[in-house]
Amino acid sequence: MALNLDELKTIVSRHRDFLDGRSGGVRANLTQRDLSGMKLSGISLAQAVAPSANFDDCLLVNADFTSADLFAASFVLANL
Repeated sequence: MALNLDELKTIVSRHRDFLDGRSGGVRANLTQRDLSGMKLSGISLAQAVAPSANFDDCLLVNADFTSADLFAASFVLANL
């Protein structure tokens, strides 16, 4: 399922709160979501849940996926 930029901004904002231990924070769940072609340099998806997510052709320079669940995620032609 494709993800639009506004949805992603909300998910990332709540995920940042989760990582910082703030009230209302929620771990990012990008399971089977299509983020292909997005420019996501510097994004923090540490500890995110993203099995089978599609990051094909994404710009992901300095992205943080520390301890993220990326089982079967696709990064074809992604710039890491």
